Amino acid sequence: MTAYHFKHLPLGALPGGGVATSAVQIAQTNKRWISPTHPDGHGLAIAEKILDAAHKHLCRDF
Repeated sequence: MTAYHFKHLPLGALPGGGVATSAVQIAQTNKRWISPTHPDGHGLAIAEKILDAAHKHLCRDF
């Protein structure tokens, strides 16, 4: 297993469907990107950077 683990849903997707706002996306990113030393996420500042990178490199049309 890798050091980082991404949980289930794509960024911005809500469990019931629909798209989340920026604040919700950052909070979801923090919950989803975990590691053994950060089981509750890396904090909102790093989650925002992860989300920005995902939008820039993976979801350019977002």
